Amino acid sequence: MKFGVLFRVQDPPAGENIGQRMRETIEAATVAEEAGFDGVFLPEHHMMPDGYLPNPFPLMGAIAARTERVHIGTTVHLLSFYNPIQTAEAAAVVDQIAGGRVRLGVGLGNFEPEFELMGLEKKGQARRFAEAIELLQLAWSGEEFDYEGEFYKSKGKVAPAPLDAKLWIGAMSDVGVTRAAKFGCAWPTDPIHNIAVIERWAEQYRNAAREYGTESDTSIVLLRDAYGFED
Repeated sequence: MKFGVLFRVQDPPAGENIGQRMRETIEAATVAEEAGFDGVFLPEHHMMPDGYLPNPFPLMGAIAARTERVHIGTTVHLLSFYNPIQTAEAAAVVDQIAGGRVRLGVGLGNFEPEFELMGLEKKGQARRFAEAIELLQLAWSGEEFDYEGEFYKSKGKVAPAPLDAKLWIGAMSDVGVTRAAKFGCAWPTDPIHNIAVIERWAEQYRNAAREYGTESDTSIVLLRDAYGFED
């Protein structure tokens, strides 16, 4: 079992000092590594008044340059908002800096104003998300590819490829955990649902992994909120 820390990079109520919070997160990540944690992770949301982190990759790169051992990842990057080739390249660059320590957690997205910001409709989002995963995995292979789907068309080769980046797929439904198992990806849970719900989804995830033959590539990343304070 491994333990990581998810940093929610925010500066409530209005984000006046969000740059300082970002710099503090870099320092906190180095402390987490020194304390023995196995990973540090960043979220993503858009248009939040407290400056909630909208782009995790620059901060991931800064953390990668300041650490040596911990996994560095996202929980979660909203993949379907972006061209997956751009995400593949951004994550690959960070993975090169980190020496193969990136764990890219991706999610579907559900907040309507964020879709409006990106000029997208929620209709068809699950199909778009699945295509983005397929294309990202092809891009990370280091091989030439020629892909044409309903939403994306891409031909070429991504360079540099990541060293040892892993893709995680976040989900909060039976369909979502089945998708994560189908693609042979770890499943980051959420801190919202109670443990009984997580247990039921975990069973669905493991059953789907057996069905798709991806058991050796799958694992569960349990997210729970915790609070630290001085005695």
